[in-house]
Amino acid sequence: MVASTVRVNNSIHPLVPVYTESPFPKGKIKALLNEVRKIEIDSPVKIGQVVIENALGTGINIIASRDLK
Repeated sequence: MVASTVRVNNSIHPLVPVYTESPFPKGKIKALLNEVRKIEIDSPVKIGQVVIENALGTGINIIASRDLK
């Protein structure tokens, strides 16, 4: 599993925690984190919201792990 944060626009908090919905291939983790750093989403954010679908073509989604208004 990989956990990180994504920037959020128009929110009281500048970042939302995210994680992979299943174990991620070890050899692709560095590339995944580089992609996650590029992402900015708009509030509101709902827990369980898909932030990145099919990350790096693995079929694994990146999910928000917190609500933000």
